[in-house]
Amino acid sequence: PENVPEGAHVQWEIELLDFKKPK
Repeated sequence: PENVPEGAHVQWEIELLDFKKPK
């Protein structure tokens, strides 16, 4: 989303990548 601060966007990407990692 364009209205999300850069820091929040980075955190979202980190969480998304962590979610995709196999346990």
